[in-house]
Amino acid sequence: MKTNNVILWKERFADRAASGLKVEDWCKRNGVTKHAYYYWHRKIQGDQLVSLEDTFVEVLVNDPSKEKKAGAASGEIIVNWKDFSIFVNDAQHVPLLAELMQKLVREC
Repeated sequence: MKTNNVILWKERFADRAASGLKVEDWCKRNGVTKHAYYYWHRKIQGDQLVSLEDTFVEVLVNDPSKEKKAGAASGEIIVNWKDFSIFVNDAQHVPLLAELMQKLVREC
């Protein structure tokens, strides 16, 4: 995949998002077929997912004595991502949290 095409389409995706238009309306306004839009969206998104496979995220575990001062309950997991936080206070929900984070990374 040529770098110029990737840059062009990433700019187009950003422009469409900033416009607030539906994909169909943005495509009509910019002379782009929906087929091409979604083709490049899948292609670029797929490349980003492949590059995320070997990505590591540092997880810090707070000292229990400091957790109460920070407002977190004992054993609670807090994930801050973009402009929101997710709180999980039961270890059995960690697989669900992992699945949610994978979907958010793919979709957002």
